[in-house]
Formats: sequence, C-alpha cells, structure tokens
Amino acid sequence: MAPPTPQIARLRFSSFEVDLATMHLYKRGNPHHLQEKPFQILVLLLERPGEIVTREDLQKRLWPDGTFVDFDKGLNTAVKKLRYALGDSADTPLFVETLPRRGYRFIAPVTAINGANIYPYEPLSVSHHWGSGQAPGPKNRTRPRGLAVLAAIAAMLGIVGQLEYRWLRRTEPAAIQGMQVTKLTQAGVVREMAISPDGKRFTYALRDGIRQSLWIQPVGGRAGSELQLLVPDTVNFAGITFSLGGNFIYFSRSERTNPVFGYMCRMPATGGPVEELIRDADSPPSFSPDGKHFVYTRGYPPQNRTEVRIANSNGAEDRLLVTLPGHQVYEAGATWSPNNDVIAVPMRTVGPQVHFVLDIVSLADGHSSEIYSSPGAIGRPMWRQSGKELLVVLSDEKFHRGQLWTISYPGGKAHRFTNDLSDYSSAIDLTKDETKIATIVTSIVSNLWAAPADDLSHPAQLTSGEPYLFRVNELSDGKLLVLGDGVWTMDRDARHRSLLAPFDDPEWIESCGDAALVLEYTNGKATLLHFPLAVSNGTPLVSGDVLFPACSSDGKSIYYLNFHHPEMIRRIVTKDGSSADIAPLLGDTLFGNISVSPDSTMLAYPYQQYSPPLVALAVLPATGGAPVTTFRVPGFVGRIRWSPRGDALQYLLTENGATNLWEQPLSGGGPWQLTHFNTGQVFDFSWSRDHRRLLLTRGHESRDVVLIEDTRHQ
Repeated sequence: MAPPTPQIARLRFSSFEVDLATMHLYKRGNPHHLQEKPFQILVLLLERPGEIVTREDLQKRLWPDGTFVDFDKGLNTAVKKLRYALGDSADTPLFVETLPRRGYRFIAPVTAINGANIYPYEPLSVSHHWGSGQAPGPKNRTRPRGLAVLAAIAAMLGIVGQLEYRWLRRTEPAAIQGMQVTKLTQAGVVREMAISPDGKRFTYALRDGIRQSLWIQPVGGRAGSELQLLVPDTVNFAGITFSLGGNFIYFSRSERTNPVFGYMCRMPATGGPVEELIRDADSPPSFSPDGKHFVYTRGYPPQNRTEVRIANSNGAEDRLLVTLPGHQVYEAGATWSPNNDVIAVPMRTVGPQVHFVLDIVSLADGHSSEIYSSPGAIGRPMWRQSGKELLVVLSDEKFHRGQLWTISYPGGKAHRFTNDLSDYSSAIDLTKDETKIATIVTSIVSNLWAAPADDLSHPAQLTSGEPYLFRVNELSDGKLLVLGDGVWTMDRDARHRSLLAPFDDPEWIESCGDAALVLEYTNGKATLLHFPLAVSNGTPLVSGDVLFPACSSDGKSIYYLNFHHPEMIRRIVTKDGSSADIAPLLGDTLFGNISVSPDSTMLAYPYQQYSPPLVALAVLPATGGAPVTTFRVPGFVGRIRWSPRGDALQYLLTENGATNLWEQPLSGGGPWQLTHFNTGQVFDFSWSRDHRRLLLTRGHESRDVVLIEDTRHQ
C-alpha cells in the first residue's frame, strides 16, 4: 500500500517560501510583501513547475467570474509586480519565463515542505509513461563551477575547454585482456553518467548543444527501453550518482544563466519530481558506507581554494570538513572510503606549474595528505579492495588519452588497469561488487574548412583525416598555422603540411605579426614561445601561469590571462620582452580567451560571476583601465574574436545539434547569427588577413557510455 501523500503546507524555491495556508511569501525567513493578484499567479505557477501556464488558465484563476475590464493589461501588470517582488527579469528570468502569446512557466526547482520534513512537490498534471520513454511536460531547471562542469563546452573552448583539451581525443573501445568492454549508448552525446550499485541500470545526461537532458535505462536493455527523466534544458550536469540503495539519482546541475554554478539535486530513479538539496555544489556526491551522509566539493576560484563538505543524505546539516588550496575550475569529485575513515579528493593546483594531486582527508580531524601527484589530470577516484586501492582515470601526457589506473592506499603506488587505445573520461563509476566499471569513451574528428565572406554557411572542406585540427590562424605570409596533434604550417589550400617544431604538449596558437605564438606544457609548466617565420627556433617569452595568449595586429604587444588569483590581464612587449599588468578581470573568474581588436586599441574577454549567476563579455582599452562596456551572453559560448571591422564581437554557440557563429555589435542590441549550419561542431574560427574568408576547424565529438566487466574476478 502506497504511503499517504502529505498535506502540503509550504512550497520552497531558491531563498523563498510560500505559505499556502496564510497566503504569505517569505524570503530567507522574513515576510516579503506581495499583492493578491501577483500572489495568485505565483501559486498557480508553483502548482505546475516546468509546465506552461496559459493566459487562459491565469484568467480563470484571477477573474473566475469573468468580471474584468482589460484582462491583458491587468495580467501584465500583475506579472510585473510578481517579478519585481522576486527580483526577477523578463529578459533573463530565474523564476518566471514568458512564452510569447502562450503564457508563463516557472523554471526554478520547487520543493514542498510538510512540518519539518521536505517532500518533493509533484506537479499535479504530470504522469510518467515508462513505455514511451518520455516524461511529458517540460521541467526546466536551472550549474557548475567545475571542469567536470563543462565537458559540454570543452570542445567549444571556454576556460574549461582549455583545461579539458587533453581528454579530447579519438579512439573506439578496444578489447582488454581479461575484461569485456560493451558500448551501452550510441548517440555520441553523453555528458555524464552513473551506474546503479547492482549494475542493472545506468543513468546519463545527453547533450544537444547548450541543452541537456537526463535519462535512465537497463544495462543490456533493448532499443526503446530508455526513459527520459528530465527534458532538455539549458543547464549543465556536473556529475551524477545513484544512492546506495539505487532508489534515488543525485546530480549537480547548473543555473540556466551560468553553466558553472550549480545545485545538488536528487530525484527518484523511477522518474518524478526534482528536489533541490544544496545551493552551490560543484561535484557529484559520494556516500558514507551507511548511506546517511555524502561528501561533495565547492570551489572558490577567487580565493584559490576548495571546500570539502559533508551533508546528510537529504542535504540537511551541510558542514565544512576541510578547506584545501586549489583552483577548482576542475571538480572531479571526492569519494568516501568504505572503511569510513578518510575521503579521497583530486585537486588541481595553479601557480608557476599546473599540477594535479590526490589528497586523502581524515574524517576524524580534517587532516589532509597527498598520496599521488601528476602533471596530467586525475579523474574521480573509486575505492576498491575494501579501501586498499583507488581506481582512477589518469591523463596520459604523451598520447593524450585517459586510461584507468589503480593507486594503492596508503602507499600511493600507481599501476595500470587498462592499456588500450581508448580515451576514457575523467568520470567513472563502479558497482558494489566491483566487477563492473562504467565510464565514457571520447572520440573526435576535426578538419579544416574555409568559407567565403559572402557565403559563410557553405564552407569548403580543406583537410580530411589525420592530423585532426582544432585551432587555426593565418600567418603574415599567407600560410596557415594550425594546432592538432602538434603545431603545423600549411599552404593556403591546406597542402604541403610541415611541423613547426616538436613540442611536448602544445595547447594554444596565435599568429603575431611575422611570427607565431605557441603555448606548450612541459611537465605541467606552461611556456609561451615566440616563433619568427624566418627562423626555426622559438624564443621563450614567459613561463608559469599563462593562458590564452593573443597578439596585437602589428605584433608589438602580446596579451595573456593568468589563472592564479588575482586573475589579471598582462602584456608583453615583443621588442624587449618587458611585461606589465594591464587590468584585473571582472566577475569571479575568467571564462575563455582574450582577443585584441583589429586596430590594437581594445581588448575583450568573457567572464563569469556567481551572484547573480551570469556570463558576460567585457570590452576595455588595451592600455588598461575600467571596461567601457559589457554584454551578457549565453553561458555556453565558445571562442570569441573581434569582427574584421572591429565594431562587434563574434563567438561560437552550439544549439540544436550544430555550432554557429554569432555577432554582438558594440553599439548594443541583441546578437545576430552569421552562419546557419544544421550539423557539426565548430571548435575554432578566425578570419584571413584580407577578411575575404572565414577559417574554421569543424567536425564532431562523440561521447558514449561503455561498460568494462572485469572477468578476471567473476
């Protein structure tokens, strides 16, 4: 017999609560004034979160007897008053979204409160149809300040794209001795995944441009057995986990306006309402052995620190365990030991050298110690062998792919677990009996394309096959400078390729007057090199904390961003190598590359802030000083550049399965779309020096869930 449904007394969203009995609105526990009509609108929207409430529905609720003089004017006024009370905006809504000529929709997570207990609020008109695999009725939700945050836009550049570049390579699952590898999905657009403790089901987030949806299906189930738990929305999933009993799915999911600020949520694994547990959670949770608590991480990039936090399984009693140094635009996730004594936390430290470490934190006193370090990324660790070792994906700096390793505890000795040609995601999951491992295999194809300026949506493909190319610029002599597995130069038509020089780990290129700029990593240390075209050797300009170098059109000045706080734009004078600070970055942290205007007088860069969550472009003088203007942009923008005339900023945006180029005029107004591709991803773009053609690196990234069964222990 099903338990009785509790009588709903209050509804909660964000920092607000609505008392349905007294008809009062509270903000952080304090009464918040709201007139009768706006309050009635709010209650109706909260009764049907994520669904469209039509203007006719509102008319019946607000004026049930039909006595109104000017319904449209009265409704518009009431909605404006509601938004004002909530601090909401019609242009960038956090709560109430307008659907022109149709109605409104409440887009924030809603929970119901009954006494001291929190119950998920079930929308009255929603039912769940397992047979169709669809959950009817859209449920728009609103994250992560994390690298795990943004594999969704890793290929689209952004700061996360730069950091996760090493995970993006191209291989298919390969047979492993003593193991069986099975591909569980075929769509190629998996963002995150988790497997149930009994190994019978797995859940995953699918990415469609800037929109993501959540699904669940049986392992080995027939086609059509998948169930959509959450419909597509402009959010980012930063991690997914099953509860120990497998009854709930926990996940970190972003704000709609900022993909790197998230909430810890949970929902029934059979489908149903979403319950928001914790605001500002940057990683998936990991549960204590009894399932009563979980650990997660929360990064503070402005302070270059990360908090390891513990909460009850319902999100209550959220508390700090320890603060660790590390710039966490990288949230692989902490894991709780099966012996209930320590927690394993992978960290990324920033300074003169980029470094990844695996820390062990004592649950008794919060003391931390490092047991393993690597210049390559360390993924989310999974405890094995009764807490004697950790299974983890390590990034191979030489071959640019992730492979599974074990790290002994407490010794910290690393041993290969897989040795194949696959590129495994930093996120892995493990069944309770440790015989099944779920992860994501990534593969990428990217080639060079060129489009005439008067027909941007019909480019011609210039390369095919290897080497796959991800970044492109045109040099002063008309040759192309491209980055893939190495830095290459080639003729205008992409023929006669040659390596510029043998680099350890090149991650960024730019043309610079009659020279090329190359940013390479050696054992985690970045070095910016200046390569005049007439010589075969480059000159180091700066080492250490260097990101996204850009050059003035005359080649006299080079600008770059640093990641270690305070985040700053710096300039190098190429003539004498002198350097100076130009300006601090706006917001809480940078979000992508810097770009120099064609006349070399202005700079632009994207940044993000957490309260209120947003992503924006800043424009400032190249000599420094305050920004002259800013523009809010979608949270998933990729590479930015100036337009050839210098009167606008251009950026990449992926929607509806295709990446296109957009332009934001400096004079104001909304952005407009320049290309109209229906398929494919664009990883980078640049204009030829004569502005007559647009150069693109274009292809597709494929990410699918695979199951690795360790038959040696079955």
